[in-house]
Amino acid sequence: MEKITIEVSESVANAWNALEEKRKKEINELVSKIISQSQHTKNVDYWEKLREIRKNANERGMTDDILNQILNED
Repeated sequence: MEKITIEVSESVANAWNALEEKRKKEINELVSKIISQSQHTKNVDYWEKLREIRKNANERGMTDDILNQILNED
């Protein structure tokens, strides 16, 4: 694996820093999948692909509520 850097708001950075390693790993996997799939879907609507990834994440237990909790944790 290789590390990358992305820019986020201060509140998102603080939320990230407060996360348990297990949650960080789950989010890393989702981001990796989003980026990987976006490379191979030039003719597919980007937002449709994100909806598909979101659905897959929800099916695996990463719900909107869980993601919002992560982002709102202090």
